[in-house]
Amino acid sequence: MKTGRFSLNRLFNNDRFVLIFSIITAIIVWTLVAINVSPETERVVPNVKVTIETKNSVPTQLGLKVFGETDFYVDVTVVGKKYLVSQSALSAEDIIVSAITEDVTTAGIHRLDLKATSTSGNDFEIVGLSKSTVEVYFDIEKSQEFSITPDIVKQGDFELTEKEFKIGTPLLSVSTITINGPATEISRIASVIARATLGSTLLSTTTLVSELHILDENNIESFKYLSANLTGDISMTVPVYGVKTLPVEVIFKNATSYYLSNPLKYTATPASDKFDVSVEEYESIKTAIVGSIDFKDISIDKNKFSFPADNLTDIAYSGINGRSFDIVIDMSNMEQRTFTLPVKNIKIINNINDNPVTIEGKKIFATIVGPAETIELLKADSIFAEVDLKSQELETGTHSFEARVYTSNTTCWAYGRYTCEISYTAD
Repeated sequence: MKTGRFSLNRLFNNDRFVLIFSIITAIIVWTLVAINVSPETERVVPNVKVTIETKNSVPTQLGLKVFGETDFYVDVTVVGKKYLVSQSALSAEDIIVSAITEDVTTAGIHRLDLKATSTSGNDFEIVGLSKSTVEVYFDIEKSQEFSITPDIVKQGDFELTEKEFKIGTPLLSVSTITINGPATEISRIASVIARATLGSTLLSTTTLVSELHILDENNIESFKYLSANLTGDISMTVPVYGVKTLPVEVIFKNATSYYLSNPLKYTATPASDKFDVSVEEYESIKTAIVGSIDFKDISIDKNKFSFPADNLTDIAYSGINGRSFDIVIDMSNMEQRTFTLPVKNIKIINNINDNPVTIEGKKIFATIVGPAETIELLKADSIFAEVDLKSQELETGTHSFEARVYTSNTTCWAYGRYTCEISYTAD
């Protein structure tokens, strides 16, 4: 039996083989020719992003940071074999365009040279850029807090309020703000305002939406790179007041039951004055309460009290700058005496656990003020002191508490403040 042997001659006598071989050979030859004799061509690669490298750079080491525009793009012109620079073979991601920052050593706008390199390693040449430089602002970053000033702008020709009324100081929902940006610009900030636009006359207290404006010394918004730490809108409440002349009064604290219905007489100087009253209260308000006086502070020798208008909290004053309201209490029919309280008249209240309590220390010497005829007849046995432990969990030892001194005769009161030392035994 004969064994079949490979025959090259027989193989090439096979028409099918020859056809396939010829096609493959033609493709290989065409590819080799195309590669070796392909002409060089020029192509523009559009929108290549410019990289501004700041990590470990000279400006970063000097504390300088880029502000403003950082997204720059250029078109890059390349030359190379057609199959290497075709659109399918070469894209913007295969090219790096870098902005050179090594000469940046000061704050300000710097013109940075651009340099393009290949990332793919393909054999092509970069012959041009659509622009050779970019302008970038460098500065030291700074944050600073500023007060916000309210500002109202009228949109039209009208009065802010009706004739008999006026606006008070507008109140902002945010009074301060932190502004971040280049130190050079931060140093030029002269004021920060919240500006609200008013379209018609204010008839009552109104809340407006305002816009934040950062101004230089010329009241111009000339800043490019600042940012404000602000969430939401700034609301501005504009109070509307009517100026009304009201009688001046005070209220009394810690009055006895008698003086609740028979108040002490006093004179006020001035007896009346001008006050700012809200539109809503204009008709109903009848008096101006300029302060309060505690009965503990009233005695024969201490019956004059002064309330500066600048310290008023419950009503706004609209008169003379530096005004004080002087109150003189009529003590013409009053007398005062000092009494020694018997220990048996000192009462402990709010002892949460009913633990043993002993009155310690000196006796209480109380100054009692009242009508002269009552003071003459008053006895120490009708004077009492109340020590309030306020339901506190106390430790064993000596404690000091305020003692409220009072008399059984409600036409009299105790002048001054008193303390009492107790010895307490805890469980």
